[in-house]
Amino acid sequence: MSIRKIIDKIRLSRDLIRRRIGIVLFDNKNSGEVDFNQLKRIVIFRLDAKIGDSIVSSFVYRGFKRRFPNVIIDVITTTEMSDMYKSYFDVDNVYLSKKRPGYSEIAKIADKVAGADLVVHFSKSLKMKDLFFLKRLNGKAVAGLDDEVNLVNIKLGNKTKDQHFSYKYKALLEYYNITDFDESYVIPNSKKCYAEVASELNLAEDNLIVINPFGSGTPRKLSKQKLQELISRIRSLELGVKIAFTVSPAEKSIIEELVEGNSDVCLLLDSCHSIYHAIALISMADLVISVDTSMVHIASGLNKKLIALYNPDMNNYNEWAPKSDQFEVIFSKENHINGVEIDKVVAGVELLMAAK
Repeated sequence: MSIRKIIDKIRLSRDLIRRRIGIVLFDNKNSGEVDFNQLKRIVIFRLDAKIGDSIVSSFVYRGFKRRFPNVIIDVITTTEMSDMYKSYFDVDNVYLSKKRPGYSEIAKIADKVAGADLVVHFSKSLKMKDLFFLKRLNGKAVAGLDDEVNLVNIKLGNKTKDQHFSYKYKALLEYYNITDFDESYVIPNSKKCYAEVASELNLAEDNLIVINPFGSGTPRKLSKQKLQELISRIRSLELGVKIAFTVSPAEKSIIEELVEGNSDVCLLLDSCHSIYHAIALISMADLVISVDTSMVHIASGLNKKLIALYNPDMNNYNEWAPKSDQFEVIFSKENHINGVEIDKVVAGVELLMAAK
């Protein structure tokens, strides 16, 4: 067994012990009454700081506001995600927290928003600090996916098991008899970022393919060799396209080398340095090729032609599949995205670029 696996096993055991202690200390049965006809205040946890999760669940705020126009929606999230919630999602207040807050910070935040009509915490397995947070919040109703916890009295775990992650929020709206709502994702649109990207892109008559080659964790990162093969094969199709990339600063050097060797086709934009610039770039694309990460959901929300690359984990895929009108999914033959067959990707490019 590798050192990495040993460490992960130790951490899992530690978390399980802490969870058991948390259940003993904080998990009292929630006797609050669920009022289906009135919601005055909702508190929603978004401490994971994940863009994809936020995009996939973005319609829920609009759904609640449609049914309860005067409801106050508070979101607890991290500094990195605060602007997106403040500027683009239909929430009233954003409370900032560290991704892993201490108990004193938890208490301070909880006391500011305690006593809400509904608290939403969609972690599948609530940890000790989560239980402390929920106990301190003292919500009349708590919606969650961890059905074993007594504090959760709107239990959606088994009900939404193996469903797409967006369905879990849909199920919550339906629980409150909200059925007439728009399920489309809210995609943040910065006019300033769009103008900056458009100015640098200068496409003229060329079509644009955007490639997002790197996800979180090594198993979701295409290798330089695989990318070079993909670029060469796309070039051979002679489609009259430019290829641009969404990439983090940490991995920019890999793309710089590829672009230098294919400067007539490939572009690495200096202006594309924030999530809003990446969204602007994708909005201009004729086709997006992305590993399993937030860009899949952004492309889906913009209804772009999409080739999505996934590892062969069907539980993950069922929860995080693309949702758009025109997409191809290609699964890796290995538990690493570099097991993807480039022939299949190229065939998908030909098919989708030919579609009107």
